[in-house]
Amino acid sequence: MKPFIVISGLFRSGTTLLQEMLTEKDTSFIFHEPRFGDGWWQFEHIDRSYLRKWEWDPPKFDTIADTWKWFMEDKGIQIGAKEIRNAGVSFYYDCWQGNMRFVISHRDPADIYISAYKMFTVPRGHFTWRPMFAPFSPMGIYRELMPEVKHLNNMWHMLHPLCRKVVHYNDICDRKFEDFYTFCESDMTGYGDIGGYHAVMERGVYENERHGGKITAKSVREIDTFDNPKVVADAKKFRDMIIGKMDWLK
Repeated sequence: MKPFIVISGLFRSGTTLLQEMLTEKDTSFIFHEPRFGDGWWQFEHIDRSYLRKWEWDPPKFDTIADTWKWFMEDKGIQIGAKEIRNAGVSFYYDCWQGNMRFVISHRDPADIYISAYKMFTVPRGHFTWRPMFAPFSPMGIYRELMPEVKHLNNMWHMLHPLCRKVVHYNDICDRKFEDFYTFCESDMTGYGDIGGYHAVMERGVYENERHGGKITAKSVREIDTFDNPKVVADAKKFRDMIIGKMDWLK
């Protein structure tokens, strides 16, 4: 039986891109942030909206076991979950243990900072930087992400090396992803449904406008091209603060 896939990482690190690359009708489906570790299996309306594009109408699932049976046994496809709130990722291990593949999507922290700056400081619908961390700053982002880094570190050390992998955002954007599919034991032969999740998400409009539903290098190495020197300096400061804390790079 195909392993369950957990795609995790920090926000703005490329997790949704990996999720879309592993989502294709009759092959695999990656749930969008079900927050399993919070004590319930949350099948989001985003997932249902997505599946309606496939003309699938799954029943209401009460447990993760019911979900597994419907997708894996009834539909015969590989499934997984994408998370960026990582407090409960260890619960996936409790369920699948050796039959799980854990992927950390890694992006240069300086690029994460610039991407977050563009997302949260330029008006985009309901997106605003939370007041508790105002003003937007290296320390604000550091305080936001360090708990997630600690959760990812714990999961990284929990797993056997054969069950964990770092996938670099820049490599994916450069179309170097054969090892990613091989690691996941995926039957994918193309790029999946790039832009598919963003098409059913309100906050995905900006991404699809920028990338056109394709894998592009437009957001790669933004630290070298962004035209605001103050933000670039802050991004480098944030990188220096957090990169040594990421055990998956050691």
